[in-house]
Order: sequence, then structure tokens, then C-alpha cells
Amino acid sequence: ENFMKSGNISQDRNLLDFLENLAIRNIMSLLTPDEKEIIRTGTLFHIPIPVEIFEPTAKDSQTTDKTFLCERLTRFGLFDPFYDPIAKNNTAVSVNPLISLQVLNLDPEERRLTVRRIINELFNRWGGTREKQRPHIVDFELTRLAIETENTSVIVASAANAAQWLKSRFLHKDAANFCKRAINILDNANVSVFPDLLTIAGEQCLHTGDMENARSFLLRAIKAYRNIDQPTHISQAFDCANTLLTYGILLIQDRMFNHSLFVLKSARDLLEKKDQISNPGIMSLEIDKIHEHNENQ
Repeated sequence: ENFMKSGNISQDRNLLDFLENLAIRNIMSLLTPDEKEIIRTGTLFHIPIPVEIFEPTAKDSQTTDKTFLCERLTRFGLFDPFYDPIAKNNTAVSVNPLISLQVLNLDPEERRLTVRRIINELFNRWGGTREKQRPHIVDFELTRLAIETENTSVIVASAANAAQWLKSRFLHKDAANFCKRAINILDNANVSVFPDLLTIAGEQCLHTGDMENARSFLLRAIKAYRNIDQPTHISQAFDCANTLLTYGILLIQDRMFNHSLFVLKSARDLLEKKDQISNPGIMSLEIDKIHEHNENQ
């Protein structure tokens, strides 16, 4: 009552929450069924999405101008506007966090149907297989959605960078599980798994103590690199050496020191051939540790 008379903003948290929810409910009551469905679709995504991607999930929807509806929802404050993470001149939107709590989320079947309908268009708008400099958080969003519908084309293109994003946030257990799910989908579909995904999968499994999967993934990655005539490109040689290094560290933990010594020297030799190692760094450090261990036996 005092707030209504004075017009001053109250500091009472309960009152502010009540007014906020009242305002949201009033705005939601003004929306058409298509607009509510667009908001429900928006709850699928964890990052801003190009406005063209949104479309009503209602089967009987007659609305075709999704851009207009997104603009209207943005003016209402229900969508937050951002720059598109790939095409900076284009607009992307995400559902306001307060609003997402007020709408009924898509059920599992609706999620699958909606993701299946939009995933390829979203992937292509974000560069498809041509984009090599896509932000890793974008690759994570693409792969997360692709896993839901077992879209192998998107998983092949994006999963390794997606796992790198989880690794960069020190979410090692999540990264290991994420890689295992992606690799399992590709294996079941008889789709080749690139060595970069196998390597980070092995690395993250090693980090979390899953030695069996770490060993399996790293050996598959090494075999995949060996199937390449010679890793002639510098970055490819570096990636191959990194896989050997990770496997060498695993062998040390297995106390297979002589085998580890061979693997680590192979990694160092590969980089020396490519003039990529002026300071032997961690590989020589591990090699010295093995020599010291053998001398003490």
C-alpha cells in the first residue's frame, strides 16, 4: 500500500518478486499461441540463436514470419538480443532467464522433433563444415543438440572442439562423458571417429581415472594417425605427438616404463623432425624420470 501511494521502489524482496511475477504473467497473457511456442522452442538453447532458426512447435501453426515474432518478443522483454556468435552483423536472441521459468518446457519427444528440424539449418548458418574458427562454445551447443538426435555429421564436425570447451572450464568428468557419448553414437553408426576426438577423449578419461577407456581411445587415435601416410602438416604432427605424449604418460601410470620410453621418444622425434621443439619440455622431463627410475632399480 505504501509502495502504491509513494511510487518509490520498495526494498522488500517479497514485494519485488510478487510485482515481477505479476508483470510477467500480464505480458504472457498478451501472447499468441505461436509466440508462446517460440518461447518454448527457445528453452532448448543455452546460447543466443539466430532469429531465423526459431519456428513454432505447434503442429497447426500458420505463422511464417518468425523474425517479426522474435522482434515482438524482444520488445516485450521476453527475448534478450545479442550479436550472432558467427555472423556479427546478424541478430541472435535467447529467452530471458526469468521467462524460461514461466513456460512449460518441451517434453522429450517434442525436443527430439524440434532439434531434428532445426539442427542442420543451425549448423549451416554457423559455418557448417567450412568454418574452422568457430568458437568452441558454439561447437559445444551444436554437438549437445546433435547428440540428442544422433546427428553424426554435426558430431563429426564439432565434437572435438566442444570437448575442448569443457576441458577449458576444467569440467573433466563432463568432458569425458561427453566424448564417450559422441564416440558411441559414431561407432554405432559405423562412422569413422577422427583422431582429435579420440585423443581428447583418452586424455579426459585419463584425467578422471577411467584407464580402460583412456587406453582404448588413445590406441585408436594412434592407429588413426598411423593410417595417414606421414603427418606432413605441422599442426597434424603436433597433434600426433600430443597423442603419443598422453599415451606415454598413461604407460608410466601403468608402470610400463620401457614401453613408455619408446612412445615418448617417438613423440619427441616427430616434433624435432618438424622443427617444432626447441625446448623438449615435458616429453624430455618424462623421459628423464624414466631413466632415473631405471637407474634406481
